[in-house]
Amino acid sequence: MSDVATHGQPSPRRYTAAADFWLNLLFWQARSAPIIGSIAKPIGIRLAWRCSEHVRTVTSLNARRIFGPEISARQTHAYAKGMLSHFFDFVCEVGKCVGLSDQQLREQVESVSGQDAYDAARSAGKGAIIATAHMGSFEAAAAALLEREKKVHVVFKRDDMSRFEQVRSALRKRLGVIEAPIDDGWTVWLRLRDALMRNEVVMLQADRVMPGQKGCPLPFLHGHVELPTGPIKLALASGSPVVPIFALRAKSGRMHINIEPPM
Repeated sequence: MSDVATHGQPSPRRYTAAADFWLNLLFWQARSAPIIGSIAKPIGIRLAWRCSEHVRTVTSLNARRIFGPEISARQTHAYAKGMLSHFFDFVCEVGKCVGLSDQQLREQVESVSGQDAYDAARSAGKGAIIATAHMGSFEAAAAALLEREKKVHVVFKRDDMSRFEQVRSALRKRLGVIEAPIDDGWTVWLRLRDALMRNEVVMLQADRVMPGQKGCPLPFLHGHVELPTGPIKLALASGSPVVPIFALRAKSGRMHINIEPPM
């Protein structure tokens, strides 16, 4: 198989190899030399913006949908830099978490609000579907949840970046989280329904539709966002409440867990 795709574009295999190289480097520096990440971060953000037309296009579109069509090029650039900065921090954080003990992971959670709402949802004994979003540290939140719950199932789609997926999967296995990859088909949803009916907990990120998933477009700020229907269908099939929980990064760099009333 050729490493070069048509029209002179790099093949997916070459993209994956390049991604794995940079991810390996980021994971290493996050665990062994965090100061390198602090120095390299501004350079990495600048290179990503200048070298990737995809990044420029997607962030510009998102900026207009969030802030409105009148947003200036300067404001769009500032938004894009902020987004890339948070993504850089997220990747480094995954690498850092691998080297932390379970207790150290739990200590990444600085505060929790809305605990009463979660207690009320769990008192019914019908399991719980935790709907979260792509923000904060998912693994630190899972570690904190496992202090209370015996079994936590995490719904996810395997990442195309193989090294990232290997590290993330190893971290979840160490924590005792039960993985539920939607790549495995509809039988995964049957297993999740059965787990909920055993009063277990299912965590999923409900803020975007993954390839192969069904979604529903809803008004959102200055545009629309397509949200997955899976969490609602799972709730209807199991009778379990949907509890929105968000892991927000505090100024200290640790996490604040915000629990909303169950739906």
